[in-house]
Amino acid sequence: ASLKVTVGTANGKPGDTVTVPVTFADVAKMKNVGTCNFYLGYDASLLEVVSVDAGPIVKNAAVNFSSSASNGTISFLFLDNTITDELITADGVFANIKFKLKSVTAKTTTPVTFKDGGAFGDGTMSKIASVTKTNGSVTIDPG
Repeated sequence: ASLKVTVGTANGKPGDTVTVPVTFADVAKMKNVGTCNFYLGYDASLLEVVSVDAGPIVKNAAVNFSSSASNGTISFLFLDNTITDELITADGVFANIKFKLKSVTAKTTTPVTFKDGGAFGDGTMSKIASVTKTNGSVTIDPG
């Protein structure tokens, strides 16, 4: 068994704002998620990060969730500050990344990929040894 972390896909026209979800699956099998930090890379010449918002599986996001984006890297941090009561206990959307699509001359698919580093901890803050990461992408089609 492993925690499955998946970056979704989106598509649109230059100038559109699209949402790419980051989802968690098999959370309960991994004894929940108490903490995680990880990084995604994207092509800043094609995508502009408008916002990164916690998804519905994150409890008390104002306290427990943080992210930042710059120079083609988005960082995510989650920590259940209660260490028990606000664990991620369900599968679903962990975060939504809103990208504004920049100009292209031809249909272009650009990856949104996991970068090295980061870690995931279960409900007891023990390291989750097996995490399956699936990259996503954004397709920009000028039409």
